[in-house]
Amino acid sequence: MLNTLVVGLGARGRNILEENVLCAPDWNIVAAAEPSADCREATAELVPGLPLFADYGEALRETECDVVVLYTPGPMHGGHIAAALEAGRHVLVEKPFTLSHREAIDLTRLAEADELKIAVGQNLRYLPLFRELRRKVAAGDWGRIGYVATTQNRYRPTARNLKGMAHAWLLENAVHEWDRLLAVVQQRPTRIYAREFDTPWSDYLQGATDAVIEFEGGVNAVTQGSFISQSNDFRWRMDTEAGTVLAESEQAYRLITPDSDTTVELGGSHMDGTRAVVTEICDYFSGGAETECSARNNLPTVQLVCAGVRSAVEGCPVDIPEAADEAVD
Repeated sequence: MLNTLVVGLGARGRNILEENVLCAPDWNIVAAAEPSADCREATAELVPGLPLFADYGEALRETECDVVVLYTPGPMHGGHIAAALEAGRHVLVEKPFTLSHREAIDLTRLAEADELKIAVGQNLRYLPLFRELRRKVAAGDWGRIGYVATTQNRYRPTARNLKGMAHAWLLENAVHEWDRLLAVVQQRPTRIYAREFDTPWSDYLQGATDAVIEFEGGVNAVTQGSFISQSNDFRWRMDTEAGTVLAESEQAYRLITPDSDTTVELGGSHMDGTRAVVTEICDYFSGGAETECSARNNLPTVQLVCAGVRSAVEGCPVDIPEAADEAVD
């Protein structure tokens, strides 16, 4: 049984409580912390009797817990993780791990030195679509991959915490898109060229990004996404020796060849991914096998995203070091 302190009770944190994702038999939510009185009030109605704290430090001191779950804004992650480790707690942190690759490396080493564990909530790599694509690639069912092209456009006008944040799409969405790209391709990225842009109607500082990512095995990926589209659009295309793998939703894919067009229905939802990653992380915190979303395993994703930020700022391609714990920022 993992006694758990949940920190951050905005929409995401309250959704986790409402869906009872962490209320499985091995997770016991014992308290929550949130500076907003309105969010605490909404949580009190949602989970009557749950001890609620306005101050994170006080919650750490007063709560007997094994794990701290952080649903706080990305810029706060580094300090919040460090405080939990200092208090001797394991940490499950919502993506992004941190906004700095160097800081992620330091926190990973700190946790390992104290025999504590950090895991990152990269739930979208656990969706049935991407588990199936990864399995097929690993088994060699489609032969070699030539290139990948992905699109993830969203209309997200109400994300108040992101609108004043530099590199919003890179740090909040590419961290998912590129994480599952790494999971499926299973090759080390060697170079990235990223570009950020915006639209006249956008309230973001940088609401959209396109990027070209080169991999050591010869795969090239082109990714594009935004928070400022007037409609939602998802597309994942992967050209392989066996044909074109095309997904235009996260519930199915097509395998297209010159002679055939076969659709494979998979189903699933974002909550399925969340439940899967939380179950695996629970086992990891309880002494089981290391999760693929552990701090150390997440370093390549942080490295790639931070290299993308650096590329966008400098306006040129950036080489990615071979070692995932060699900082790019």
